[in-house]
Amino acid sequence: MSVIWCDRNDISQRDKILGFQGLLWKGFPYGVVWVLWCMTSWAIFREVAFTTRMAVNLLKLLRGHGWS
Repeated sequence: MSVIWCDRNDISQRDKILGFQGLLWKGFPYGVVWVLWCMTSWAIFREVAFTTRMAVNLLKLLRGHGWS
């Protein structure tokens, strides 16, 4: 008897017929959430990196003028 991710009783007849596509369809909402999470994380990371770079450039500029 092979081990499947979820309980055998949990898989409906339609999913048994569809097989892999059925599993994909079940996992679809999780996939969307995962993609959105990745995009959000990347956007935040980019903003933080950009802000940090601007701050470093500003500090270099101020230091260049001898203010700090």
